[in-house]
Amino acid sequence: MKLIIRLYVNEHVNLNCKVIAAEKTQHGWQVSIKKKNWSNGHYFHPEQQIEEEEFTREYSHLIVCSGLHNVPYIPKVDLENFNGTLIHSNDYRDAERFKNQDVVVVGSGESASDIALQISKTAKSCTIAQRSAPGTLFPRFIQGSTADTRDDRLTYNLPRIWRSFILRGHRRYYQIQKENKAVFHWAARSNFENNRCAFNTNACKSFGIPESIVHYKAKLKPEIAYTAKDDVFFKDGSQVKSDAIIFCTGYKLKFSFFSDQLSDQLIPINNLWKNCIHPDLDSLFLVGFSRPQQINLVTIAEMQARMVALVISQKKTLPSKETLLNEINKDQSWMRKFYGNRYEKNPALVDFLYYMDSMAEFIGCQVPLKKAFIKDFALWRKLVFSSLNGAQYRLVGPGSNWHESAQVIKGIPTFLNRKNALLRWSVLSVLTMISSFLGLFNKDYRSVKKQAGMDSLGRA
Repeated sequence: MKLIIRLYVNEHVNLNCKVIAAEKTQHGWQVSIKKKNWSNGHYFHPEQQIEEEEFTREYSHLIVCSGLHNVPYIPKVDLENFNGTLIHSNDYRDAERFKNQDVVVVGSGESASDIALQISKTAKSCTIAQRSAPGTLFPRFIQGSTADTRDDRLTYNLPRIWRSFILRGHRRYYQIQKENKAVFHWAARSNFENNRCAFNTNACKSFGIPESIVHYKAKLKPEIAYTAKDDVFFKDGSQVKSDAIIFCTGYKLKFSFFSDQLSDQLIPINNLWKNCIHPDLDSLFLVGFSRPQQINLVTIAEMQARMVALVISQKKTLPSKETLLNEINKDQSWMRKFYGNRYEKNPALVDFLYYMDSMAEFIGCQVPLKKAFIKDFALWRKLVFSSLNGAQYRLVGPGSNWHESAQVIKGIPTFLNRKNALLRWSVLSVLTMISSFLGLFNKDYRSVKKQAGMDSLGRA
């Protein structure tokens, strides 16, 4: 690692530098930078003391990769009279600090889930306060496999109109689990009663909340109304004693190095094409500002980076402003139709397969299912039945390598429980065939891949 950094990274990357300001100019971007030993001697940074300096440089293009987690967000609630500890999950380190205390954990996402489980094991009491139910509850492991082995193209390519069927099937699957039965039943009930499935909301890939409730007697409450000294009052009129409140309530997006005017152009992030490009700012690119409802951000960020590299190197040309705006409206309509209120609360939310396949349409790296079926059936089987990943978009198109990508794809494991996997794939295959027929008459039954490509970038 150190050798790679010495030979390549140090030559092309300025370490220990922080962007103080970035301004649009007539010819590009003027960036103000402060150099300092920000890393405090982190192992891959220079070990010698860095001489502090501030300087300005000009760039033709600017790529922002600072991510969505900028400023810790704490909801507006009356905390003025609370005598206990108040922290955001950003500052949480371990549960030992809260041993034998009464603790309220606020939130319903993965941070709240993980922290609530840790707290419930050591604290005197743990209360989980939620404004709304968690996203689709997934365990990290199920029947000997990681949960993402079930994140396959066959499932996510189904028309979203089947979401109620998927919701019922998901509940039934959880109800027949024999290990950790009570926790799976709690998750099944929460998902079903709150209408949570992969086709209408983001995932919460942690069973921390149900485990803390079922096994460690954590209590579930609605959101906080107000506090008073050692008491926390909830919107249902109930109250608990509390020594500490931990807010696992996410982050606000902020660009500290941009002017307020420019920041207002970029937020909310779904006003950008593919959450990346503002139609009026074709030299500014945002990479990594998406929150997939399932799968992972890394694969999306890689696809965004490929798009940016192609545009900057002039191997691809961005469509007209009018086309970009039409694409933005199309993507927003898709998300509002199927993800509704969750999308309004989280504008960075994207439907993974819809997003990836529409990006592949622009880049020219669409997953070649027909070619794989004819040329390498074992590869085709993995493309359809194994978890989605970036290598699938490296088989063809710019920067592709069929052989190496195929080897990676074939090496990805499928679900270990063969009986369950075959039943699941059979049901999904039947739904796919039914959809193919109904899609001739109703576009809502067309596959996600086809709907993502319809009218994409002016192409039929």
